[in-house]
Amino acid sequence: MDIVELWMIYWPKWTGKSFAVFVLFIVVLVAVLSRMLFSGKMKKTEVWAAGILAVYIMLVFESTVFTRTTYPDYNFRLEVFWSYRWGVAVYGGEMIREVVLNICMLIPVGVLLPVAIGDRFSGKCGAALALSLVCGFCCSAAIEFLQLFFRRGIFEFDDMIHNTAGVVVGYQIWNLLSRCFEKRTETE
Repeated sequence: MDIVELWMIYWPKWTGKSFAVFVLFIVVLVAVLSRMLFSGKMKKTEVWAAGILAVYIMLVFESTVFTRTTYPDYNFRLEVFWSYRWGVAVYGGEMIREVVLNICMLIPVGVLLPVAIGDRFSGKCGAALALSLVCGFCCSAAIEFLQLFFRRGIFEFDDMIHNTAGVVVGYQIWNLLSRCFEKRTETE
């Protein structure tokens, strides 16, 4: 399965209402971030990172909650790591793909959030990682609860664990890149 097929499966068509909400979200986001920039509360790179992060999260919510078909019943699995046991027994590679995609889905949050918060947590051991973890977990939990509430998916702890792991991977990517950038600027 190639990237185009994955895109078509996991990116359903938007309705006019979804598109209107997204445009309104962008307008409000631009207004808020512009105010933060011009008031001196955020640097330009922080504003860009916050903007890209907010748009990405909105797209994730559109894809995982608001554009999905409504189920007739509430669906949930409260058993932790059920997808591994069930996936190997029933679906094999299909479930592994789901796990990997759930991890990958929030990697950008782990990369962008530390850039968006900037120096506000510098010098505080692990504070940026902790904030990234909390924000990533809250984002994932919100997706799962909204899927349950609107009956547009399966509420499951496995997805929250995988999404949060993706935030950690993203944070580690950011950490590695920022250290490489620091070393490069020190040698120049």
